Amino acid sequence: MKVPLAWISEYLAAVPAADHLAERLTMSGLEVEVAPPIAELDDEHLVVARVTGVSAHPSADRLSLCRVDGGEREFEVVCGANNMAAGDLVVLARPGATLPGGNKIAESTIRGVLSAGMLCSASELGLYEDPAGIFILDHGRPGDPVSTVVAPALGELLEVAVTPNRGDCLSIRGLAREIGAVCGLELSAAYDAVSPPATGGCGISVAIENPEACAVYRGLELRGVKV
Repeated sequence: MKVPLAWISEYLAAVPAADHLAERLTMSGLEVEVAPPIAELDDEHLVVARVTGVSAHPSADRLSLCRVDGGEREFEVVCGANNMAAGDLVVLARPGATLPGGNKIAESTIRGVLSAGMLCSASELGLYEDPAGIFILDHGRPGDPVSTVVAPALGELLEVAVTPNRGDCLSIRGLAREIGAVCGLELSAAYDAVSPPATGGCGISVAIENPEACAVYRGLELRGVKV
């Protein structure tokens, strides 16, 4: 998977240079190299935008209606995800954009509402598979620039091949934790600020009796599995 160092820096106070980081992670057991920029993302129609509002789609329960500031003006975009909030910096594929893989974006009407493009997920940008939904560049500050092309905004990328025994590194938070361990860096407050997912009626429960030794423990219950 391709990992933007800008996202890793959300969880660490200081991130080493990409080449040094790739070497340290490789020595710790991961297969890592500095990745070149994704050429397909160097597209004037793929820009950084700020979410200014999120509301329910008037005609579809599972769709959201997002207002995004694209710099020149605001756009209204229909979205199937719900992990974004006002203030988030996201990737807006405006009409005319071509995503990695050849998917061309056009203005379209979705359940009666005109959508001026698409908000992109990490997989649609050719980075990695992420079930969370929309790729959030940053949770945003008032001075963060918008309407800039995505490629330079992503900054340096690492290409990480996670071996089967290192499932703990299959996430940005997991990689940040590993980098902190191998480089002797402190995790930032944002690392502990991530809320655990809801149990969703799961039939088991977990109690962490020593939070200093184990900050997070998560499990998944699978039902109705047939072999």
